[in-house]
Formats: sequence, structure tokens, C-alpha cells
Amino acid sequence: MKKFYLLILSAIVFGDAFSQTCSSLGCAGNYGTINVDGTLSDVSGSTLGAGCINSATYKQVFWQFFYSPAGGVFTQAYTPVPNGVDALDLDYIVFDIGTVAPSAIPCPVDPTAWPDIICNNAGTDDVATGPGVAGAGGNVLTTTAGHYYAIAVTSWQGTSNGGVAAYFFTIGNPQLGGVDLTPANCPGVLPVTLSSFKAAVNNCNVDLSWEASESNFKNYEVQTSTDGLQFQSIGTISGSQQAGSQKKYTYQYIKPRQGTSYYRLKMLDADGKAQFSKIISAQLACGRNSFIIYPNPVTDFLNVSIDNARNNITLASLFDTNGKLMYSGKMAAGTNMIDMMKFSRGVYWLRLKNNLETKNIKVIK
Repeated sequence: MKKFYLLILSAIVFGDAFSQTCSSLGCAGNYGTINVDGTLSDVSGSTLGAGCINSATYKQVFWQFFYSPAGGVFTQAYTPVPNGVDALDLDYIVFDIGTVAPSAIPCPVDPTAWPDIICNNAGTDDVATGPGVAGAGGNVLTTTAGHYYAIAVTSWQGTSNGGVAAYFFTIGNPQLGGVDLTPANCPGVLPVTLSSFKAAVNNCNVDLSWEASESNFKNYEVQTSTDGLQFQSIGTISGSQQAGSQKKYTYQYIKPRQGTSYYRLKMLDADGKAQFSKIISAQLACGRNSFIIYPNPVTDFLNVSIDNARNNITLASLFDTNGKLMYSGKMAAGTNMIDMMKFSRGVYWLRLKNNLETKNIKVIK
């Protein structure tokens, strides 16, 4: 079984050496689904200390941080995504950083100076847990006004994934006192505060837009996914060189796949620290073709109506039941005709193909 340990803005005092393969997510937020890098398997000799986390090698650590200006109960859910092979166990530790904001959180994070206030390592495979989550060892996290807190997510496994990111979990929406966290709850771990991130469909393209305030910031890496789990980069936008006021950005994704696609931003500062935005989605159906064939059965001319949003040229091929090609021609959007009078009665198959799709239609004369 492979095991993840989820740690929340917390710190432990360690008697032995601390080492880790880590990612700094930055300000606590709803990060949606996170995959574990399958190439980081079998990291030997890495322990996160005794007591809070079982003394075992682990694979990867994910950290998030937040600020509690007025105190209150912090809640956030951590949910395994079952893969049908091994169960996933999520645990977490909460550390109180104190009243001084962390100016930088490079990986690996050293939490040795932070006292741990919640230590959760309940073994509950494939069950959601987290501060305020009922069951699965969910603890009540009551924060102190003016204090900063830290989150680390660790994954442990006994065998190698063989380079495959086969395990996933979700980090849900964080709240303080029942209210969603805002940029005011960010401790300045990454010098960018993202205030909005939106997607809109425009003429079969996806227009992404966001607003942020920055300082000492490098760039945004725009990423997309077909399943909301595994993302790939589709473009990079440089950050503004002027610190302070809100900056507006746009990115147009040309010819995305049809159906639902997911998007997020990987935000990188000048010092190499990275943070991910929330995941948003867009639904596309505009690029599909609508083929209407009439009359069918046909006696003289077969009308082929093509509603093609991208004006792709469609290749039409007509075959008899023996697979013999009887007609071939190029068709554009609109109504096209095939002269069927020269063909004998029987059953034919009309194949319509362009760079979006292929459709086979039975034609009777």
C-alpha cells in the first residue's frame, strides 16, 4: 500500500536530520486535484520525524500556508481519489508559525522552529480527513488572532510507481470561521496575490483572464487538463515588472479539445518558488459538425448539409456494399449535392471526414 501524509501549516521539533522532496503550494487554497510525481519513488533515508508522522520513508511533501488575522476555526478537507488498486491514506500536521510572517518558504521547508499543534496520523484509507472534517481523525483547529500557520503534504509508498503518477488527492476549500479565505489570509509566501481567474468560450476558443498584484514575480505558466488530474503547459506569460497595483492578464487557447477542459496557473516568482491557482473549467461544443442528409431514401440528388463552425473542408466518399468507391469529392459548409441518378438501386455508405471528425451514414436509393 502507498500512503500519503498531509500536513497543514505546521511544524515539528525533530531530533534527527530533516530531508524532503517538496513542492510549495503557497497560500492555502482550493487546489482541486493534485497528482503525486511518480518519478520520485523510493526516496530512502527521508523521515519527517517521530510522533506526528510514522517513521518511514516518504515520497513527496506539499506545503501550504495561511494567516489568521482575527482567529477562529480553520476547516479544510483532504480527500483521496481511489485508483482501484491501492487505498490512499491522508494524514496531516498543523504547525503554529507565530506572529512573524515567513518571508520565504524555499523547498525543502525546515519546520524545526515551529511547534506542532495538531498531529493527525489516523490510518483511514480512502476516507476524507482534515481540520473540521467529521471522522477519520478530523481535529478542530482553533487559530489564534495574528498568527501564521503552515501545511505540509507528504506521500509515502512502499513500492515504486515506476515513474507513473498513479495517486491523486484533492485539497478542498479553506475557511476561517465559516468564511472562505481571501488574499488577506496569504502570508506573503509567494509575491503574487491572485484575485480572480476566469475562463470564457469565444468563437470556439477559450479566453482565460486573471487579475493579480505582484512584486519580484517572474511568470505565469498556463496549464490545461482533460480530466482535472494531469496538466500540461500550453503557454507562458511574463509577470509585470511594476510592483503594487492590480495587473490584468489574458491568454487565448486556440482550438482546444471539445467537451470539458480544465485550466490552472502555475505562478513562479524570481526566486524559484511556485504556487498553483484554483482549477477552473470550460465546456466546448462549438467545433463539432452537424451533418444533415436528405432525402433518404433518395431518387435523384442527395443533399448533404454541413454546419461547420470552423469552415473545415470535408471529404465525402460514397461506397457500395462491396466497399467500391462510387463517388469522392470535397464539400464546404452549407448544402452540397451528390448526383445519385447514375447509381443503381441499393444501399450505400457515405463517409464524411475532416480534421475534426469522421461520420459514416447509411444511404438508401
